[in-house]
Amino acid sequence: MEVKLSRANIDNAKEIHAMQVEAFKELLEKYQDFDTSPAN
Repeated sequence: MEVKLSRANIDNAKEIHAMQVEAFKELLEKYQDFDTSPAN
């Protein structure tokens, strides 16, 4: 497997935010931590 890193820019913001919400959604639902959760 090859891993490639590339710098994100403002054009990637919506996609990155959607990934962040998806990644932390279960923890937000479990702990109801609306103040500090990256999914909120």
